[in-house]
Order: sequence, then structure tokens, then C-alpha cells
Amino acid sequence: MYFILHNWLLIASYHECLSIIFIYILRLDEPYEWPPIYGNLVEAYTVRRFWAYFWHRIVYAPFRAVADRLSARVFGQGQGKRGVAQRFVNVTLVFLLSGLIHSMMDWKNGSCNCWASGTFYVVQPLGFVLESLVWFAWAPLRKRVFAPGSRVPLIFERALGYLWVWTWFFWLYPQRAVAEINCRVRGYP
Repeated sequence: MYFILHNWLLIASYHECLSIIFIYILRLDEPYEWPPIYGNLVEAYTVRRFWAYFWHRIVYAPFRAVADRLSARVFGQGQGKRGVAQRFVNVTLVFLLSGLIHSMMDWKNGSCNCWASGTFYVVQPLGFVLESLVWFAWAPLRKRVFAPGSRVPLIFERALGYLWVWTWFFWLYPQRAVAEINCRVRGYP
């Protein structure tokens, strides 16, 4: 919860303060040039949707450009629609770059275990894979369990989805803090 709430409040506050400065004080920008930095938390009922529809996308564009360039070399260019493998490679590269940047920031800030932060981001695509596996197993059962046209499966899936996302972050994020504490206890610089 700390990860989400702290970063959400911190980054959104900076964004709002800067928007006030650039729109109303300096009059360099228009309000439409400063859309909200975070999306709607209600849309975060999968880990993939958490990152795609809720979390800030400050570094997404440059990371995506690098990932597209690298994957184009591996998969070839000009093939039109990207396949599932290439999309997964791109997503993995984006989170790998994010993990690397966060590890570098932790190292610069003097964290004992700077890789713990990076690991948190690097393993996010694993959550996407787990979601996909569950969905492929659930989709055929869904038709047999629920009546066609019923809203019950949507409510059921969303409720389980929110539970999954919170479980994922409540399981994963504390490992980052524990790795830092263990590093300090062992006396590493």
C-alpha cells in the first residue's frame, strides 16, 4: 500500500504544482497540455491494467521506443501487426529498463541493496503471464458456469481481479524492503 499511496501522492503533487506554475503563473501552457498523470484506480483489476490504465506513464514512451527498436532487430521490421511474442518481449524490455533505472536511482541514493527495487519491476511481466494462464483456463469454464448475458461473471471476475492485484503487490513489494533490511543487517555498504 505504501508503494502505491506514497508514489501516487508524491508524483501527482509534483505534477499538479508544476501544472499550476506553467499554466497559471508563467502562462506557457494550456490546461489540456497537463492531463492527469494517473488514471482511474477502478480500472486496475489486473496487474497489466494496473500498469496500463492507472500507473503514471512518465517514462513509458522512451522505454517503449527503445524496446520497439530492440525487438524489431530480433523479430524483423515491417511485418505489420506485432505478434504475441514480440509484444511480450517489448513489455519485458520496458520493465527491464524500468528496473534498471530504479536500481540506478537506489544506488545513487545510497541503498544497500539497489537491485531489490529493480527486481520489483523486472518481475512484473510474470504477473501478466500468470493472469493470461488463469484467463485461458477460466474462459472455457466461464461459459459453462454462468448463463449467457448475465452480469454475474463480470462482477465475479472484477472482484477476483482486484483481490489478485492487491495480493500481487502485497506479496511482491515487501520483498523489496526485506532485501534492503537484510543487506543492512549483514553490514554491506
